[in-house]
Amino acid sequence: MLKPTFKTQIRSEVRREWETFDPGAQNPVVSFMVNQDMDIPADGFEAVFGVGDETTETLEGDWVSIQLGYEDDLKEVLNGTLRRRRAEDLRGESKGVKPCL
Repeated sequence: MLKPTFKTQIRSEVRREWETFDPGAQNPVVSFMVNQDMDIPADGFEAVFGVGDETTETLEGDWVSIQLGYEDDLKEVLNGTLRRRRAEDLRGESKGVKPCL
């Protein structure tokens, strides 16, 4: 049986390096949703991250790449620059980061 998986990368314009988020115990990704338009190239995504050094340094203008697939067969489904970033209270526990493309 195939196991769905993902890989999200954000390239910080400040530090000029990639942060990679994939499934694992230390993964700050709470959830993400990819929206793809069939008519015009107006794709986007919304991701919810837990608080961490990697996520709090995410800024508007950072480059984002999202890959989805099964096991070792990932395909890039979206890439572009981060258009909006907002921090908000998640479940009353801690601040989370929601980057939107």
